[in-house]
Amino acid sequence: HNREYEITSIEGKKIPIICSTSAFRDAGGRVTGGIEIFKDISELKSLQEEIVRREKKYRRIFEGSHDMIYTTNLQGK
Repeated sequence: HNREYEITSIEGKKIPIICSTSAFRDAGGRVTGGIEIFKDISELKSLQEEIVRREKKYRRIFEGSHDMIYTTNLQGK
């Protein structure tokens, strides 16, 4: 299972993390142990926020324009 949490560093900085949990089971299916892996996802969260910010920016441009707008690459496609 994966769950997102926010922890606080010693310096007081908020750090988003993802926690992956898995159980170890014996042949009878009984839980005999487990493992949890924690990963800092600060960069991922920053990138997601940047995508949302850019989508809002371009949506305002396109929805507020009365002109025809199109995009193209350097090859004209």
